[in-house]
Amino acid sequence: MSLIFYLVYQNGKRNRYRESELLPYADREVSIMDKLQSVEFANAESFQKYAYYRLFSESQEGNLFSYQGNKIIFNPFQYKPLLKFLSVDSDERLLIADEVGVGKTIEAGIILDELISRGELKNNDAIMIVCPSILCRKWRAELRSKFLMDDFYIHDGKSLSYMLHEIVETGRVQYRHSIVSEQLFRGEKYQELLKQCLEENGEPIFKMLIVDECHHYRNPGTNTYKIGELLSLGSERVLMLSATPFNLRSDDLYNQLHMLNPALFPELPVFNQLLRQIRNVNQAIANVKKDDAASRNVLINCAKELKPIADANEYVAADFNRLYGKIVTGEILTVKEKVDFERIVNLLNPIASSFTRTLKRDAIEHRVTRETMTLEVHFTPQETDVYHSFLETNLLTRCLAYQSGLLD
Repeated sequence: MSLIFYLVYQNGKRNRYRESELLPYADREVSIMDKLQSVEFANAESFQKYAYYRLFSESQEGNLFSYQGNKIIFNPFQYKPLLKFLSVDSDERLLIADEVGVGKTIEAGIILDELISRGELKNNDAIMIVCPSILCRKWRAELRSKFLMDDFYIHDGKSLSYMLHEIVETGRVQYRHSIVSEQLFRGEKYQELLKQCLEENGEPIFKMLIVDECHHYRNPGTNTYKIGELLSLGSERVLMLSATPFNLRSDDLYNQLHMLNPALFPELPVFNQLLRQIRNVNQAIANVKKDDAASRNVLINCAKELKPIADANEYVAADFNRLYGKIVTGEILTVKEKVDFERIVNLLNPIASSFTRTLKRDAIEHRVTRETMTLEVHFTPQETDVYHSFLETNLLTRCLAYQSGLLD
């Protein structure tokens, strides 16, 4: 099943609309000129009211409305996904692939908080979080303690079934803010119900979908991937989170980006054509930070590969060529020039608007640290017997496998 949406530029952002939601275009400039010619002017008070209306009714891209309105400790790198999600070229579908410990849950909470503060997500809008069952309570606790969002309901099979049936029958989402385990959602019963929801409504059900540990959805054909596709299709905005490194030589990254935004990443052959450009961008960014001869040679080769692409982009061509000349002639770039080059080259990454990754080392002093400790466990006699029986059974299994040639 496929739904057709129109991408419309509005207030500096791209929004998706069904055809029935669109009205014929009216040229406001012509209307204004007509009023000028007929000398129809408003007074100062009317202008002031209009100015205040525009100020408070429309979000300004450069302002963060939720900043310091929550209980998190400010770490600049955790706002990187938010700024990308709010950017003009965003489809409001983003894969956050930060390293473990950087704080992906907090970053997703910041995006939720900002959208609510801007009025783009309202209290009665449906928000769905899908994560492994072991993380459901963690998500609810984090949103409650750090963002004062205390109405997220963790579903069991009965409540999930009721919610989906209610959507099919009435089109209304009974539980506005939901958390569902991926293990529960992958059941075929819920897939069929979700399909019915989409067929009956013909429009996105959820205003925001967050999928945690999205690398679990990387294999097409599995129930997990199928439910991920359905949830993405039924959602207006999507965040996908994963700490697992992506290998550009496999199809994993494509599969997840296709699930995230099938309109932008429709087919694997098309995506494979972009891989060389993605690799050149990644290598250029990695090597511009280094000053040794080997790194500079790699940087020069990558810059040469990227130059035709940059020249075809009127927004980055001038800035790219200014730094390109210094790189190929062997000049040492200043710290500012390295930062500028990284920013410019990242604009040439075809997945830049849909993908963000922060490494621990890039977080500098704001790095999240985890302390490890050893806990001494004392088994009961019964537990000791079970433990030794397990070791003996495992050893016997491996010996038999070795004898039969299954193990080298």
